[in-house]
Amino acid sequence: MATTTIDIERMLPATLTFPDMSEQEFLDLCGRFPDATLEYEPDGTLLIMPPTDPESGMRSVAIVRQLANWSEQTGKGLVLGPDAGFFFPNGARRSPDASLFDEKRLMKNAGERC
Repeated sequence: MATTTIDIERMLPATLTFPDMSEQEFLDLCGRFPDATLEYEPDGTLLIMPPTDPESGMRSVAIVRQLANWSEQTGKGLVLGPDAGFFFPNGARRSPDASLFDEKRLMKNAGERC
């Protein structure tokens, strides 16, 4: 029986089902798609997204800039951009466009891989 190789990169964004994916399996898959954003749902749904278009990228930068400006003015929080990934207790792995964190809370969890 011949096997067929699927060029998944040509089909991005792609949604796959991969129940009970381990953290190492997720990180290995991220390494296979270094230019894409991967997110994982607790139900096993894996989403592989290609890089965004320039207009979407500019909107993301504007959001991060506004949060960073507010953070600097108020002295509250740390701002992270869309390249930061997070592992949640329910098993989800997300990469939001922008994140604002309490510095103490972020540093407390800094040793955990996300």
